[in-house]
Amino acid sequence: MHHRVAFEGRTLVVERPYSARPRLLADGAELPKDHVGRYLLPDQHGTPRTIEVGFDLKNLAPRLQIGAQRVLTAAPLPKAAWMLLAPAVVLGLLGGALGAILGITAAVLAAHHLRSRRWPDVARALGIELAAVLVYLGVATLVRML
Repeated sequence: MHHRVAFEGRTLVVERPYSARPRLLADGAELPKDHVGRYLLPDQHGTPRTIEVGFDLKNLAPRLQIGAQRVLTAAPLPKAAWMLLAPAVVLGLLGGALGAILGITAAVLAAHHLRSRRWPDVARALGIELAAVLVYLGVATLVRML
């Protein structure tokens, strides 16, 4: 999955946006990095700007920090989205290690679908959360039986 962002007339592409080491491309080529590992993007005058790829917890999406400016790589979540994401968040907070893995994964995937604001995608988001809860309950029941 790639995220595209327009910034100062250039198209920036974030490859592997949810991984620990996403790649940042401009005009089809990976941007150079400085000695710390931050990407460098030259402005109109040729002066390099540092870009850091991070994660915005409020919108559950990758973001670019370009100088003092923060640029989301995906549309912001709708206002009511956090009410729909509550089961996944509760599972992530209260379910131990397995609940955290399932809850965080379900929340990020569901947030991706909730951004479209169409009913079939909202239903998919709720299905993802329900599946995470059911998998957690199934595994927890199996562990207790052993």
